Amino acid sequence: MRKGALKVTLAIRPNVRLNVWNVHLQNGVSTRVRSRQVTELVRWIEAAHDGQIADIVGGDFNFTPGSEEFGRFVSAVGFSAHQLAAVMPLPTWDGLQPARHPGQVLDHIFVKTKGVTEDIAAQAQRLFCASLLKDRLSDHMGVEVNLTLRESEANRPPAPAWKQPLPVLAAAAVIQ
Repeated sequence: MRKGALKVTLAIRPNVRLNVWNVHLQNGVSTRVRSRQVTELVRWIEAAHDGQIADIVGGDFNFTPGSEEFGRFVSAVGFSAHQLAAVMPLPTWDGLQPARHPGQVLDHIFVKTKGVTEDIAAQAQRLFCASLLKDRLSDHMGVEVNLTLRESEANRPPAPAWKQPLPVLAAAAVIQ
């Protein structure tokens, strides 16, 4: 078994960090092994105190959205990008046999915020899904997510006076 996780902490700006985790969990029907891996991964994520505003956890989880493991992970870490985007995920694995295998959703990106964001939005899409098998990067297709994290007002430093918006004194419209 050669599976694991990588973590990178990105400094977006002073005092704003993101942890990005890349994961590959045990494949196949070995749910006992994968369950232990999920438990250990959740412990690592919960123990990471890098001043991050969020943990982005993505990769080959080898579990499907309807599985017990998926539900446990969402409960412990946070929603998947597809849940946040309110879209159905597309299959990310087809065993390189798209004609014979409808595919499964095994690759995910999850977002765990640290309570400093007021809003989060996601747009997800599938990548590396060339129609010709010889052009495919892997038997898995990639998932790309564009995330927008908005800090709550309480956590934002005040803008300099010259960047402050001018107050609106009065606004009215009459439509006849």
